[in-house]
Amino acid sequence: MELIDQIIVPCCLLGLVAAVAQFLVIRIRLGTFIRGFAQGRRIKLTPDGKDSLSTGLTAGGSEQAAKLVPEIYEKIMTGAIQFLKVEYAICAAFCVVFAFLISALVSWGTKDTLQGHLTAGAFLTGAFTSMLCGFLGMMIATYSNARTTLACAYSGYTLGFNTAFRGGSVMGYALCSLGVLILWMLLSFYRTIYPEADDWEILFDCAAGYGLGGSTVAMFGRVGGGIYTKAADVGADLVGKVVAGLDEDDPNNPATIADNVGDNVGDIAGMGADLFGSFAESTCAALVIAAAAVEGSHHTLADAGWDAMLFPFLAISAAGIVICILCGFVATNISPVKDEPDIEFVLKVQMVHLFQFVAVGSRDGGHGGLHDGKLCRDADLH
Repeated sequence: MELIDQIIVPCCLLGLVAAVAQFLVIRIRLGTFIRGFAQGRRIKLTPDGKDSLSTGLTAGGSEQAAKLVPEIYEKIMTGAIQFLKVEYAICAAFCVVFAFLISALVSWGTKDTLQGHLTAGAFLTGAFTSMLCGFLGMMIATYSNARTTLACAYSGYTLGFNTAFRGGSVMGYALCSLGVLILWMLLSFYRTIYPEADDWEILFDCAAGYGLGGSTVAMFGRVGGGIYTKAADVGADLVGKVVAGLDEDDPNNPATIADNVGDNVGDIAGMGADLFGSFAESTCAALVIAAAAVEGSHHTLADAGWDAMLFPFLAISAAGIVICILCGFVATNISPVKDEPDIEFVLKVQMVHLFQFVAVGSRDGGHGGLHDGKLCRDADLH
């Protein structure tokens, strides 16, 4: 295992472990909250002095409202899963057909059948990884939505914010870790086919299909989910509010459940696939450009070796996962949210720390790894 592999693999595995750990932290049984309400535990009040959980309900108090949350949550999750099954079945069929088209066109254009097959394989890998990221995002979102609602009512802003933040970090850590790790595995496999540096331009051209696959699924997730959620939103407003006279987002309105399903599959599953697509295509594009770029003395970055080739694009991304894990403690433990105005401040402080650590780490890592020659085998390229 080369030095760059020793950076990428542990960081990605740590990111996956962090995602699982954050999921276990927010894995609060809904019955725990409900029993607390039944025992008369203190409920967070809204600014007008009303019960924050039962506000807007026609009858009952916090205990009754808390018992409705698991029921609504299960309906939303069931609807979201069913939608994704249909959407991903259509998307998978399209990707398989499109992969054959890519293989044929690339093989015809390059006069190299192997290059066409490898590009199509990278496309399918990126597409199905994007589906996985979108599905993980949707599942953790629906899972944490109900717990965030009850946490806010049960304990106020601190527990509610931490539950939502950790729920989002599960998708963030898993998405970045899977994206970097699978791309690294794909490139390592392709390197066994193209071991010589002179062929790496072809290698990264083939790997560019990985980014195209991610973007294709992101288009399905964003557009398909967006159309569905907007249709459900309009239906909920027209039928529920205008015709039946129901309140905004009343759970008695079936279209409200459909609207929440659309929010999850469009805004969250679609966003997960979109984020992965953006990351994959930008990384692959940078690798293609770097492999083809020629310096004044006719040296390329590939001449410096495999480690130097991947360091600016995958190693920094992998190290950023570790930095995000460390900075996440700022928002949840070191400087927790106490009231509504704290939310924006805490997020900004966390982002400032994150940018500082990434900038310093990139500078020092690049200087130590590339300039000092630890990752660079050609002295002329230091």
